[in-house]
Amino acid sequence: MKKTFLALVAVFAMGMNMNSFAAKVNTGVENFNFRYNVETMSNHLQLNDNQRAQLEEISDEFTLDMNRAGRSKDDKKVEKINRAVRRNISKAHHILTPEQYKKYLQVLNLTLENHRVRHYMN
Repeated sequence: MKKTFLALVAVFAMGMNMNSFAAKVNTGVENFNFRYNVETMSNHLQLNDNQRAQLEEISDEFTLDMNRAGRSKDDKKVEKINRAVRRNISKAHHILTPEQYKKYLQVLNLTLENHRVRHYMN
């Protein structure tokens, strides 16, 4: 089951241009420029106008949190990245349906992986 899910996620990732979901993360520099394209994400998740507006606010907060994490000292960086991701998914969980939330997590995980942020996470 897990292998099937991972295979589906891999196929999805190859079929989609991940650059349309997120800006590049520069892990070698002190600033993570991490913002996903809310319009593309909205279309993918089939959000209504209210959900889209809320997701845009969540995305803005996530960008600020990730930028702060990127500028923090190495001993605090992992903690701040984890806190930013947990805060983001917690807020998204409140505004999305279960099916939308599942898709959101898939895209977010792939985006974090593709932009080399996952290796900072616990």
